[in-house]
Order: sequence, then C-alpha cells, then structure tokens
Amino acid sequence: MSSGVVTIELRSHDFNEADENITDLEEKGLYQKSGTNLTFPDEFSSDFPIASGVSVDIVTIGEPGSVIGDITEVWFNDDGNYALEELNALYDDYINNCGFEDVEMKDFNHYVDKLTTFEGTKNDELYFIGVNPEENYNVVTITVHSDWDF
Repeated sequence: MSSGVVTIELRSHDFNEADENITDLEEKGLYQKSGTNLTFPDEFSSDFPIASGVSVDIVTIGEPGSVIGDITEVWFNDDGNYALEELNALYDDYINNCGFEDVEMKDFNHYVDKLTTFEGTKNDELYFIGVNPEENYNVVTITVHSDWDF
C-alpha cells in the first residue's frame, strides 16, 4: 500500500497488443523484445506503479541457469513527461511503503550522472529499480531476481 504522498497519475498494466512493435532476440535461456509500448510478461509484478504516458521499450526474461540468471527486467521511457525528482519520489514511495524488506536507496552518480536505484526484497525476490535521465527523457528500469544467490 502506498503512502499516498506521490501525485503522479498512474496508468494501467493493460495494453492493446496491436500497439506493439517488436524485435525478438532469443538465446539459450534468454528472451528479449524491444519496441514501443510493449506488453508485460506474465512474471511482471502487478503492483508496480507506472506513470501515465510512460512506454515500455524493452522486456527481458532470463531463465534459471542462463547467463543473466532467473530475472524479469522491464525498461520504461517517460518521453520527457516527468521531472527526475517526480519519478524518484514515486519509486521511493513504492519501495518504502509496499511491503519490501532490506530497503536501500543508492546514488550511482559515479556510474551514470543522476542515476538512483531503489533496492529491496519482497516475496523472496530481489528488486532493483533504477531511475536515470537521458538527454530528452528519463529511463526507469525494474529488474526482479527470482533466484538471487549472489
């Protein structure tokens, strides 16, 4: 449950599949699609808040034993609709008020200018949520590790 402090309008997780423009990449244990306004994989967390006007541009699924491990990863593009601070507030609220444990917020300015990550565990899964600016838009990534013995 959210604290209700964040005022960004959220959008539904449902999409019209006809809106998808997909390029598939399949390797042993790895599936990735990229495009614009992609649908979510079945594994994607249904309570993850998505700001209205945000597009899903990349979806990656790694199976157990694959090079990237048992993960679900989704990349969002805000198309310049939000200030970085608004997105950081949305995901700070989510990670701190929606049942996560071992919560951390990390500043990765040394890696990418203004990159912030929110990390925590929930239902035996490890979540990494990254928010970083590009030149004309912001990118939000969520990576969920289902088997994270590292």
